[in-house]
Amino acid sequence: MTLRLALWALAILPCAVRAKDIETRQAPSYAASSLVNLVTGRPGPFAPNTLVALYGRDLSVSTTARASGPTASSTLPIFLGSPPVHVNISGLFAPLEYVSPEVVVFLIPADQYPGPATIRLVRNNLNGPLIRIVVHEFAPALFENERKLAFARHAEGQEAVSELRPAAPGETIVLYAAGLGEAARPLPAGEAPREFLPILHKDQLRVMLDGQAVEAHYILDAGMAEGRTGCYEIVLKLPPDTPEDPEISIAMGEAASQAGLRLAVRWPGADGGPQPASVNARTK
Repeated sequence: MTLRLALWALAILPCAVRAKDIETRQAPSYAASSLVNLVTGRPGPFAPNTLVALYGRDLSVSTTARASGPTASSTLPIFLGSPPVHVNISGLFAPLEYVSPEVVVFLIPADQYPGPATIRLVRNNLNGPLIRIVVHEFAPALFENERKLAFARHAEGQEAVSELRPAAPGETIVLYAAGLGEAARPLPAGEAPREFLPILHKDQLRVMLDGQAVEAHYILDAGMAEGRTGCYEIVLKLPPDTPEDPEISIAMGEAASQAGLRLAVRWPGADGGPQPASVNARTK
């Protein structure tokens, strides 16, 4: 598991650990270059409803993640840790997932307007520096594992798609993504989705396999994932001529996801058996 996925996992597990070696009078220290998109691990781009990680020093005295599980509130906290930490985005409170002395994970709110924005972290009334970012309408990205495979699940059975359990052409899978923009029905500020919320601009979503866009009718649905902060699901029926282990990317408008990811796909009997001519043509 990559560091960014490990942090995302931490952010949904309850924990609270007191750090003993923090100078509580030292103001938080960080820079604009230390703010990264949590899914890609890169310094941007950012969009509404995107999880980001801010790295620095003296960000928090405690290590704390928001409560999760069936009994947890769907309202995300705006103060976390003891003493409390909060993050302002253009003067408004950002929902928090995880705080520690070295990293704070927070959500760019789903109702944040695209355009220039300012961010400041505050720990117990001690202000960190003001940094400036640009919030884009879309910042598509795919969740990935350490082997550079896009994270997906088989629609039937919900088992993870992997090299040991690959998808097959013609099968329906669920891709996990970020940065696909607003929902068709507004998400209340600071709330995790209580149900699957279709995205507003599904007509702008494209899925590319080996650089070729799949026909729109293969994208069965796309929306904010139920109960998962900053996470979207794309329900995709793989075309019948999908090649083995294609490179996969997604795009919204002119914005595209990170390059170099593959989707684990095998043809039945692909360990030596013949493949259809359409697949052979695409993979030559």
